[in-house]
Amino acid sequence: MCGVTKYCETCGVDHTSGHQHGDTHYCPKCNRECGLYHVCGVTTWCPVCRQEVGDGHVCGKTRYCRICRKEVEGPHAHDEEAEEKKQ
Repeated sequence: MCGVTKYCETCGVDHTSGHQHGDTHYCPKCNRECGLYHVCGVTTWCPVCRQEVGDGHVCGKTRYCRICRKEVEGPHAHDEEAEEKKQ
């Protein structure tokens, strides 16, 4: 976006001043830096945990589950499903 973002040649994405290489990119819908698994209007970037998080996030204790659509504590049932699909 002209005057809002810059292009990161390292990552190949548009970004704002809060850009963290390999972790964030600019979301034009939310008008801010967002992480890899960003859900517009639902998640935000946690610079401490370096991931997208939802309402009620507690650093180091919870994370956002895109299947449940909420913050969850780990280990989590969907983690096990994802591991099984990898194998």
